Amino acid sequence: MLCPSVWSRQQNPITHLGSYFFSDYLRLVMIMPFLLDRAINILSLKETFINNLIVTCNLTQKIQVIDYLCNLWIIFAKLVTLIFRKTFDESNQNDLRNSIIQWAHLVSK
Repeated sequence: MLCPSVWSRQQNPITHLGSYFFSDYLRLVMIMPFLLDRAINILSLKETFINNLIVTCNLTQKIQVIDYLCNLWIIFAKLVTLIFRKTFDESNQNDLRNSIIQWAHLVSK
């Protein structure tokens, strides 16, 4: 079914990266955990990557790898919301500092 030419469509974020605005990126950051949860399964990841995550992150099952990746993206989304707050007080600074440290620690694994 063809849509009328006046209807807007979401562009592919990979091929049209330069035409996105911050609000589009923030929207993508917020929905990414849901997309990851629906699109990635354990079979779509390389075995060496899975085994590396299991060892470095002290996971007990392969299925926990998907949860770990989703949680990593959730922490990143919280980090982005803290960075782009309109008002910023001392508690926000502490939250931002803690989120950066937590995210950097998890990503370095």
